[in-house]
Amino acid sequence: MEVTANMASSLLFQKVENNETVNLPLSIYQVIGRIDPETSNEFENTLKIFQKQEKNIIFDFSDITYINSFGIGILVDTQKHLVKNNGNVIICGLSPSIKKIFQITYLTRVFDIFDDLNTAVRNVTLKLNALK
Repeated sequence: MEVTANMASSLLFQKVENNETVNLPLSIYQVIGRIDPETSNEFENTLKIFQKQEKNIIFDFSDITYINSFGIGILVDTQKHLVKNNGNVIICGLSPSIKKIFQITYLTRVFDIFDDLNTAVRNVTLKLNALK
């Protein structure tokens, strides 16, 4: 796996290259840091760019320590946009506390959520290959 990085204030997006997904309409980003009032605007601006450039996105949140309601709203908005264009947002690596928020707010019905990146890639790759 090769990783490239784009710094967004104190929030880091790392694009993860994976040989299994090279010929698929799928991008993988590891997101590192906190999605809070200081980083929410940058998170929103980055996801708006992704909405224009990507079809299916896996966000690995294993290094996200906090996400506020604005950040969750941005994720939901991105999901709506991608679904409208036959795409999807997939989330993996949620900490127990963030996963609980997603469960309480029924966002587990909005997003495909996996425990880790390998499981997410395996499941999404199978799904996308079946659609070819």
